[in-house]
Amino acid sequence: MSRPADWTPLAAADPVPGDPMAVASIGGQLTKVAEQISADVAWLRSLCTAQFWDSGAGEAFAGQVDDAAAKLARAHERYLAAGQALGTSPASAAGYAAALDQAQAMSLRARAQGQAAWSAMRSQLAVVEVACQGLVPWADLNVQASFYPAQPLLDQAGQPVLIHTAASASAAAHAAVTRYNASALDYRTAHGWLAEAVAMRDQAAASAAAAIQAALGDDGLQNQTGLWHDITAAADAAFGWTEQHWAQVVSDIANVCGWIASALGLLALIFAFICPPLAAALEGMALTLTEIAAVCDLILAITGNGSWLAVGLDLFSLATFSLGRNFLRAAEVGVEAADEISLEGAVARADTMSTGLAKPNIDLSAISRLAHDAEAASD
Repeated sequence: MSRPADWTPLAAADPVPGDPMAVASIGGQLTKVAEQISADVAWLRSLCTAQFWDSGAGEAFAGQVDDAAAKLARAHERYLAAGQALGTSPASAAGYAAALDQAQAMSLRARAQGQAAWSAMRSQLAVVEVACQGLVPWADLNVQASFYPAQPLLDQAGQPVLIHTAASASAAAHAAVTRYNASALDYRTAHGWLAEAVAMRDQAAASAAAAIQAALGDDGLQNQTGLWHDITAAADAAFGWTEQHWAQVVSDIANVCGWIASALGLLALIFAFICPPLAAALEGMALTLTEIAAVCDLILAITGNGSWLAVGLDLFSLATFSLGRNFLRAAEVGVEAADEISLEGAVARADTMSTGLAKPNIDLSAISRLAHDAEAASD
């Protein structure tokens, strides 16, 4: 059952959080483990009762079995102590789960009475103000009388301050103050219940922790500590994470390589006519990334974590890279051919001009015809 969220004005939040059923469930699981260990110990110790173990090897094996059974028996005490400390049911007489359940029940009762008393105090305070003509005479000598207070006044301990009336006050004022002070006492009672519930929970938690710690320290088993234990624990955690998430990691690698390969392939096409060597380098990087993506998708498909459609698309991309390579080679040849044609045109133009200018008695009209002939040779 969920706990209420509003605990004002007794507390800003739930002062006794927790789930007794969840705690009892864990305690029950630990108790069952202890029972299973006890059964395993009994089974181990029953192995070496036959007479044919009466030999050197049999005695050595029996010694190993006894050591293992003794360690398991001490482990049984650990689990049993932890299970009993937590408790197996909120309705039981012992265990942290039962104490937490009782503390929460008391806190709910305190919340209900405290909020009801606070509401009554606020409504009765308005009557007191009217009966006392706007002046509220607080009984605490350290608090000055106030006109029209917004809400009941609390002291430093969170307890409501009572109201005092003079003997000469009207009967209505006396009645209103009496009702207000009665509600304030109800609020004080609720405040005390809540404090008791918190103390009950804290004491039960400390007792359970002490019992578990005592069981861990008295059984003689060595708990792994130190740098090497920290390293192995970190490695186990890393390997466990990898085992659970490796497929997602491989899929991310395939996706990223595919995106980058597509971008590099597009850039290779753009630079095919501008800078063929750069285009060839971009094409090579795109091809390598596409191969990596294909391998990742193949691993995912084989292990059942991916689709064969992705593998087919990768193979199609690898096949189209050959077309792109041919396109780039054609672009390079085209550029080289253009360079050669341009050079040959310049040579033809120069030959025509030099031959014509070498003729004797050449005039301006001849030079004009010669330039025309040189341009035609260049084309």
